[in-house]
Amino acid sequence: MRLIAAAALVAALPMAACESSSPAPSASMITRPAVAVTPHTPIPEPSVPAASVPGATTPATTGPPTDAQPLGAPYCAATDVALSLENAGGAAGSIYAPIDFTNITARACALFGYPAVSLAVGDPPLSIGPAGEQTTDGEPQQVILGPGAVAHATVRYTQAGNFDCEHAPAEYLLIYPPNQTAAVTLPFDVDVCVQPPIALLHVDYVKPGTAN
Repeated sequence: MRLIAAAALVAALPMAACESSSPAPSASMITRPAVAVTPHTPIPEPSVPAASVPGATTPATTGPPTDAQPLGAPYCAATDVALSLENAGGAAGSIYAPIDFTNITARACALFGYPAVSLAVGDPPLSIGPAGEQTTDGEPQQVILGPGAVAHATVRYTQAGNFDCEHAPAEYLLIYPPNQTAAVTLPFDVDVCVQPPIALLHVDYVKPGTAN
């Protein structure tokens, strides 16, 4: 069960990899229904040693709060928002996968900045490969989400096949909402470069509405 894609990042980002001779995957390869998932606190010590999974490590809390203070509403906690992936699209060896954040509470909350993302595998999920890198295109703006409102942040996954590296399978996208230390996982079946470790994920800052 291997999908080579999952839902999307900023289309204008440069690609860090040389072009692959194999065709780019179609969006249908990673099309998933949008599903709300249950947030969890930072993952405890795994029940199996991380060394049993090539390149896997116990995930660190990669989404520490920023110094910026919200205006008009408190930050959205991981339990305030349901996360889902929009249908992915591919281009030149990359997959663009927007993460939707839907406010499921009866009050407004704020999102500001970048979510922290990484690929993960196992149960409990272990981070595998380098964490996602932030894009530098534009300046983040605070997004106020009323009840039921949606914002998104786009993730770009560059295919591991574009690189000369040892591959390992990932099963999930591990996501820390901006300014939060509790993570959410979404299914994301792709390959990871573990040796040498190569950052295959780039993430954009949160923007209002959906990407599509």
